[in-house]
Amino acid sequence: MSACFYDNGGVMAGIDAHTYITVGPAYAPVPVLFTPHGVAAPFLHPPATYWKRTGTVLAEGRQMIQRGFKLYLVPHIPLTGLPPHVTEAVELAKIIAKSSSESYLGVASVSGEGESLAVCVSSCVGVNGNCGPGLGVVLNPSSVITSPTAADYVGAVASWSVGLALGPVWKMIPNPVLRFIIEKAVGPQIDKLVRFAVSSVL
Repeated sequence: MSACFYDNGGVMAGIDAHTYITVGPAYAPVPVLFTPHGVAAPFLHPPATYWKRTGTVLAEGRQMIQRGFKLYLVPHIPLTGLPPHVTEAVELAKIIAKSSSESYLGVASVSGEGESLAVCVSSCVGVNGNCGPGLGVVLNPSSVITSPTAADYVGAVASWSVGLALGPVWKMIPNPVLRFIIEKAVGPQIDKLVRFAVSSVL
């Protein structure tokens, strides 16, 4: 099926599940797990892996997006009628500070500046893996299209699943600086192994 490539004109919106702090008896803080939060951000959102925007490869005059592009500091809005506790402001700030939205689907046969380019699932509609966990729907109309293979689709699902499973593992590392270094060094290598295994089978 035909699918548009991601570029800087894309917009992500979706729902993530996070903890929400509401008011309990005697105004005690009560955490409500897996509360839905609305999220949204354009691909031009400044806090992002800007180096995964192609500098010279353009689509309709816009920078194209490499697979693995991440948005950070994504705005979140709790979708609940429960009254917020005063500590909810701190909880929401922590959620946004750690938030992300990542593109997993790319076309292995089409690269831009040495990396596979991110692509929609079908037509101009894509899916990102968000924090929480959650999923973000991407709208990215473009005249530049391609046809992802079965290996591209399966590889994206496998990569997202492994990334989701590794999330708790990274959090077990107490030092945040060491955790960041290990995650950024080891994570991409695991992702490459997963995709290689998928492409070898399909």
